[in-house]
Amino acid sequence: MRKPRMLAEVITEYGSYKKKYPIVDNSLEIRPPRTGPGGTAYRVEFDRNCIIPFETGIWPFKSKKEKVMFAMGASKCINFGKGAIQVAMWDKTSEEELFKANVIKAAGATTTKTQIPMLLYLLIATVIMLQVIGILMSTGRLRFI
Repeated sequence: MRKPRMLAEVITEYGSYKKKYPIVDNSLEIRPPRTGPGGTAYRVEFDRNCIIPFETGIWPFKSKKEKVMFAMGASKCINFGKGAIQVAMWDKTSEEELFKANVIKAAGATTTKTQIPMLLYLLIATVIMLQVIGILMSTGRLRFI
């Protein structure tokens, strides 16, 4: 059975977009948990004061729906009830990067990504082909007259 979903308007530094997210224990699950370092779930909590009702559709077929708004990286949705709007003080992505760095530092390991250029692969293939031609010429199966 599928989890219930709610429309959320995500506010980023470049604008905003709308997307439906599953609801898990009074929070929207933006990113599900995964294994490995920094694989914690990203969930945004909301309550009744965060929900914004709105209507969609044309006149005879109008329907009432609900949505929430939150800033990317926040841990709670924007509260439109009593009190001021809460702004995120800590970015979720920088928190995960810091966690990954601490895990690597604690393990005493450094990770480097090795990239082999395509020219090296072509060079290896050319050397192998020349070796095969050399073997065929030395056994007498291939002759150039």
